[in-house]
Amino acid sequence: MLGLLAILFMAAAAAAPYPDRPGKKTVEKICGACHGLKLMEPMRRTRAAWQTSIDDMLTRGMKAEESEIEEAVNYFARYFSRLNINKATAAEIADVLDLPAPQAEALVRYREKNGPIPNYDALEKVPGLDAKKLSEQRDRIAFRQAAF
Repeated sequence: MLGLLAILFMAAAAAAPYPDRPGKKTVEKICGACHGLKLMEPMRRTRAAWQTSIDDMLTRGMKAEESEIEEAVNYFARYFSRLNINKATAAEIADVLDLPAPQAEALVRYREKNGPIPNYDALEKVPGLDAKKLSEQRDRIAFRQAAF
């Protein structure tokens, strides 16, 4: 029984990196053709960094329509980005971390009133946030500007 659970967990983990959402087929088409998608699984970048990466791939011969480029950047920004919780707008927090708008707005109000949030432990204590949902995305949350 334990072996079956381990297999199911590994299968779920393997499927998890690329959510079946709008943009996935485009990402598979334009990115997966050359280097596969495994290369990008551990990456966490800002929207601007994803745009730069895709622009770089275009100079290396990637073929994509303008609409496909935009769709891919949006997909990566939504599911593979790292968000600076102290700089992001409420709309960015809601979109990237998939939080309800009222929670994202509460976080911004708290930050404006109390100053920057120094770390994850402090973030979990912000009133009105779903700490469980945040813990599932811990690797996507930054507290200071990072160079990536």
